[in-house]
Amino acid sequence: MGKLSVSMGKPFMAMLALALVSAFAVGMAFVGCKTEVEDDPLNGTYVGGNATLVLNNGNWTAKENGIDASRGTYTASDGTITLTLTDQYFDSEGASQYNTTAGWKNRSEMTAILRGLGWTEAEINEGLAPMIGTYSGNTITMGSNTLTRQ
Repeated sequence: MGKLSVSMGKPFMAMLALALVSAFAVGMAFVGCKTEVEDDPLNGTYVGGNATLVLNNGNWTAKENGIDASRGTYTASDGTITLTLTDQYFDSEGASQYNTTAGWKNRSEMTAILRGLGWTEAEINEGLAPMIGTYSGNTITMGSNTLTRQ
């Protein structure tokens, strides 16, 4: 996970940004109807750079260089997609950086880790906030990152 630490103010927010879309797959409010049904038209694998985002009936997983990075749920409507993080993966490097053990961490565990590192509630809320992007045809754009369906 340490390799996801690009410079975005706080390394963890950068991890999320890169992990969630690339994301990676990584801030948002959502209005509209949910796309959480079988055979969701957004289902598929989207790739951009070294990031992979897989959408599957309201759930998403993100990988960097083929290695698990994060996962969560998504909603989509009218060209807007919202990714909500539920779990973040820490490899040994990331675990060391964030003073935790390697493996998957849920939101409660991530909140505790960040508090232990001295993050304020506002910083934690910002770092774990849902991500909003757009979709059109075979592309998803999150910030400056564009992923294309494979």
